[in-house]
Amino acid sequence: MAFRPSHRNDKGRSWLLGDTGAAGSEHVQLQVDPIRAGLDQEIGSLRDQVSKLKRVAGDIALETKQQNEILTQLEHTMAKARAAVRNTMRKVDRHLKGSGSAHLLHVILFALACFLFVYLWKKLS
Repeated sequence: MAFRPSHRNDKGRSWLLGDTGAAGSEHVQLQVDPIRAGLDQEIGSLRDQVSKLKRVAGDIALETKQQNEILTQLEHTMAKARAAVRNTMRKVDRHLKGSGSAHLLHVILFALACFLFVYLWKKLS
């Protein structure tokens, strides 16, 4: 059933305006709409969620900054390792071209054989 206010001299709505009918009365009646109170609670809940999201966003920004610093350090380390490998390869090339390549070849083959032996020994045991 729908609520239909009476239209008889607007006396049906006088309680909204605080008119109690008594002369000189200064009492005001206020009625809180339960839907509005529910909305206020929802707004408060949304404010809490927004503040939580702000904290999470701040944490994400901090984590991103830390991860970027780690990646920068890793890039520097990789550049140093690349330079060291490049220098080592230059030295190996110089030794192979310049002096007794047979001697260096024997050393490299011996190192590979030792590595292969240790690898197979660990794999089989």
